Amino acid sequence: MTRAPITEKVTGLRQRRRADGSWRVWWEPSAKARAAGVLTVDLDADRPTWSVRQARRLNDDAGRATTPGKRRASGTRSMTALIDAYSRDQLTEKAAATQDSYRGLMKLIDEKWGDELVTDMTKSVLYQWGKALQTARGTTQAKRLTAMCSILFSYAELLGWRPENTNPCFRLKLATPPKRTRVATLDEFEALETAARADGAMAMHHALLFGLFTGQRLTDILNARLGDFRQVTRPASATAPQRTVWAWKILRSKRRTAGLLELHPELERALTERRAQTDDPDAPLLSDRGNAFTMDRFQKAFAALRSAAAAQAPSLTGPDPLWFKDLRRTAGVWARHGGAERQDIGDLLGNTVATDDQLADVYMPASFETAARAINAIRRPAKDRKRKKA
Repeated sequence: MTRAPITEKVTGLRQRRRADGSWRVWWEPSAKARAAGVLTVDLDADRPTWSVRQARRLNDDAGRATTPGKRRASGTRSMTALIDAYSRDQLTEKAAATQDSYRGLMKLIDEKWGDELVTDMTKSVLYQWGKALQTARGTTQAKRLTAMCSILFSYAELLGWRPENTNPCFRLKLATPPKRTRVATLDEFEALETAARADGAMAMHHALLFGLFTGQRLTDILNARLGDFRQVTRPASATAPQRTVWAWKILRSKRRTAGLLELHPELERALTERRAQTDDPDAPLLSDRGNAFTMDRFQKAFAALRSAAAAQAPSLTGPDPLWFKDLRRTAGVWARHGGAERQDIGDLLGNTVATDDQLADVYMPASFETAARAINAIRRPAKDRKRKKA
C-alpha cells in the first residue's frame, strides 16, 4: 500500500509508513491531555473507518480528561455502574489487602472508561489499551489493570449485562511480566538483623524472624496478637519424643485458610521477649509504640532498615532490592534445602503444590504435623569458608 490508509483529517490521528512498506496508524494526545494522564493509542491501518471512529472517541475522552466536571451522561450499564455494583456485591468478600488493591485498580479503570457502556468494550479496545499501558506504565501494571477488567466483565456476565463467554479480556495475548524469584542470602538476612539490633528496633527484628521462619504474609504477621500463640502438645514420632511446643493459630487473610503453626526455636525466643513486655492477649505481636503497625508505617520502617543494612550488604538496595515479601519465598527455598517435601512447604505457606485447589484440599489437606516438618527444616545456610592453604 503506497497511499496512506486514511485520507480523512482527524485531530490527533497520525499515520506513518514503515521501512517494510506497511503503515502505522495511531492517535496521539495533545500536550495538555498527556499531562492529564491520557495515553497514546495504536489504531489499525487495515480498518480505516474503525480507526477514524476510535480517534474521534479518543478526542472526546481527552476533552473530558482536561475539562474538570465535564462527563458524558452515562447509561445505566456503564463501566462506572458495573464498578459500583461489583464493589457493593463481591468486593467486600475479599481480604482487606485485596480490597485496597482492587479499589486502586478500579479507580484507574473508572477514570479511563467510566462513561463507556459495558457492551461497547471490545477485545480490540482492550488490546490497544493494554499495549498502550505496557509502554506508559510497564508490563506489570498493564497486566494488573487488564486482569481487573476481566474480573469486572465476568461479573457483568453474571448480571446479564454481557452475553456469556464474551469477556473481551480473555486471550488478549499481552506480554506477561516475569515472576519474581528474589530470595534473601544469608549475608543479607544477617545484615538486616544486625541493623535492627543496633537501632534497638526489637519489633523489626521480630518481624524479620517471623517473616523468614513462618513464611507467612506481612498482613498476617501485622494482624497477629499475642493471644494467637499457645502451647500445644506435639505427639511422639519416629524421630522425636512427645513434647510441648509453642504454636501460632492463624487464619490467613488471603485464602481464608486456618492453620496451626509450630514456632521455630528462633521464634520461641522472640515470642518470649515480646511476652516479657506485656501479657495482654490483645496486644499486637509487633509493637509500634504500643500499637499495631500500619502497613504503610511498616513498609517505611523496613525501607529505612534495609538502607542501614546495605552498608554491610550492598545487594539489599542494589538493582534488585530485597523486599519484606521476599522472605516468604526465602522460607520456602531454605526449607526445601533443609529437606522439607514440597507438600509440607505448601501446607506451611497455606497454598498447595497441585494445580487444582479443590482436589488438593481433598487429597492433600494441610496439617499441623506436615507444616511443622517444613518449619523445622528451615535452616540458615552455612557460610562459605575459604580453606587454609597447606
